[in-house]
Amino acid sequence: HLEEVRRRGGDRSSVKQLERELDSLPTSQTENRIEDIEELQRLIDSGEIESISARLQKHFEVAERLDELYDKRRSLEDTLKQKRRELSVASRYTQEVNDLIIDAIEEFTCPVCGRLVEERVARNRLPSNCPQCGRPRELSELRERLHEKVDEADTQVDELKDEISELEKELASVKAEITELQESEPDLEGLNQFVRTALKQADHDLDQLQERTTIELENHRDELEQAQSKEE
Repeated sequence: HLEEVRRRGGDRSSVKQLERELDSLPTSQTENRIEDIEELQRLIDSGEIESISARLQKHFEVAERLDELYDKRRSLEDTLKQKRRELSVASRYTQEVNDLIIDAIEEFTCPVCGRLVEERVARNRLPSNCPQCGRPRELSELRERLHEKVDEADTQVDELKDEISELEKELASVKAEITELQESEPDLEGLNQFVRTALKQADHDLDQLQERTTIELENHRDELEQAQSKEE
């Protein structure tokens, strides 16, 4: 049993586990965050941030409406992300039923003999026997339950696709209104959600904003370097 475990790499991280770890590294997110911070730093260095801050404080109704739109945009983006995750989960049930059975047993040993079951052997046993131990077993009930899951998932997939489509339309509308409002106001061309949040957190204190931006940029560059090193 131990020799079989070692042969299949069971005494070290599996490829799937390593792939999950690789996918979970925040490299792309950190790179995007650094781009946002660097753009904010550019606005500070050029003096544009002073004009943006002054305009927002002078025209309260515009700032308030932008706050509402940015909050709505973030809410829609979060909801879309959640719905896309749900769609990904639901879509998995539309795979072949036999593949679902194989995937379920690949990570386990036979409960009778304690040995690992090769995928090829398991597939050969599927028609009439338990794919794990090879003993005669009726799998029709299991197949039927899985087919029900597939049917349910197909319906859910269609519903989620419709929801996602509507959310994308609403998000596009919000983005268009933000763009139109900013273009109608002088000095707000450089404003975005990240800059708006940074200004609010610093309470429009530009010295405090500069200090926070410098620290955050340094921290995220360190984080990116660590993530890239682990990724390699």
